[in-house]
Amino acid sequence: MSLLSHDASLNTQTAQSVEWWLVGTAGGVSNHATVINSETLRVGRRKDMDVCLDSLLVSGYHAKLFRVKDCLFAMDAGSTNGSFLNGTQFAEAIELNNGDCLEFGDASFRVVRRGTNPCGPQSGAFNAMLKTSSLTNALDSIGRKILQCC
Repeated sequence: MSLLSHDASLNTQTAQSVEWWLVGTAGGVSNHATVINSETLRVGRRKDMDVCLDSLLVSGYHAKLFRVKDCLFAMDAGSTNGSFLNGTQFAEAIELNNGDCLEFGDASFRVVRRGTNPCGPQSGAFNAMLKTSSLTNALDSIGRKILQCC
């Protein structure tokens, strides 16, 4: 059994030097941004999910994202239509990197990391671009630079 297949309770309580965001896209245009400020973020169609997606292609509880120290991981929750990272389906916990494209059903998101950490490559185009939790300011800062893969 993989260590990462366990729940996010494996996270440590240390201060995190990295801020992670999910930037939603639709038709190549960014339409919302969500900062991941908890250890676990549940994604699905149900109203009790942390990120609720109004789509019949998204399962009630579709996937979860979770942090282990400053690193971010995603894991499919047994969804009907699967979860995809950069076009490749995944089920087990998989590490996310700055700039990755996540898809749940017909919903696409760009993963954005701000700060420094030892996990994965850090792209200068994404580093330190988000300086506020304001959606308007975040989208102005990121612009269309992060929407090219989704």
